[in-house]
Amino acid sequence: MRRPIQLSDARLEDYEPSTSPAGLRRPRRRHHRLPRRDRRAPHPRQEPVPGGIARNDPEGQCAAAPHHREHLPPPGQFLTREALECRIERTFGGSDVLDGWVEHTDPNGRRRRVRAFRPRLVHMLAGNSPSAARTSIAGATLVKAVNVFKMPSTDPFATVAVLRPMADIALAHPVLRSMSAVYWRGCLQIEYSLAARSPDRELLPMARALGLTASAWSLLVRGLLAGKPPSRLPASRRQALDAVTEIAAETGLTPARVALAWVLRQGLLPVLGTRTVAQLHDNLGALAVRLDDKQLERLDAATRVRREYPYDFLHDRRAALAPPEPEPEPEKGHRER
Repeated sequence: MRRPIQLSDARLEDYEPSTSPAGLRRPRRRHHRLPRRDRRAPHPRQEPVPGGIARNDPEGQCAAAPHHREHLPPPGQFLTREALECRIERTFGGSDVLDGWVEHTDPNGRRRRVRAFRPRLVHMLAGNSPSAARTSIAGATLVKAVNVFKMPSTDPFATVAVLRPMADIALAHPVLRSMSAVYWRGCLQIEYSLAARSPDRELLPMARALGLTASAWSLLVRGLLAGKPPSRLPASRRQALDAVTEIAAETGLTPARVALAWVLRQGLLPVLGTRTVAQLHDNLGALAVRLDDKQLERLDAATRVRREYPYDFLHDRRAALAPPEPEPEPEKGHRER
């Protein structure tokens, strides 16, 4: 563990503050050189604020200092009243925005009172610092809106690292009391389409076995399956586009509706992105499309994901790797002769 750095009696007036990538304040040398142990020392005008907010603001106006940064204080200081109030000042402009209607003047000079907050999705990425996740949770719960916290599925320890310190602080804390769990089953969000079926190897079988809901994005592969192929296209995606285009010509549908109808038959929740109203109507029309079994087989055969190691190895040797069948037990009352 590093020892705390102490300032020497060097000429600190010849130094001005600068900010490091980690958010810590460092002195920047002008003419003189401090001893090595003093190079990471904070500027004397910098004032620490309870809750881990570092700022160079002698008057104590949190919102008036746009250059302050957040660093990583002890876990118990993230949810202090001073830290949350400072976060409200910096993010929303004051606590009046949270509990009342804010007066707003539009370009025509009319005054209105507005109070609106959009729902927020707080996505805690795997590998991020638990301190950053706690700060995100505190900032989201300050707003009277629906907040969804998405925990990382690839890092199961991150969820414990985020929630356990918050519970250790105080179970009766207002931030924690305002939180409730709707369900802990989770969901799986993947890139999936007729041109990207790699989740068929592991992710989708796992989701079906565990009862997880799977949502798919990039269903049209940036317009590829909607009939807008690029100049250079891999052979696998060319086969998918040809199969979709062929069935679209037979049924009189657009290629986009055929591709989306196939995804809907797989039991996935589609995540669509449209740019125009015409694209929106075209995509919504896929809800009424019913492809027959032969058409689904043709699409599946043209886009089926290729088995790779160890899947091909296990599939070809499944008979030899299967455990032997147990011998039948002798019937009761049977005597050996």
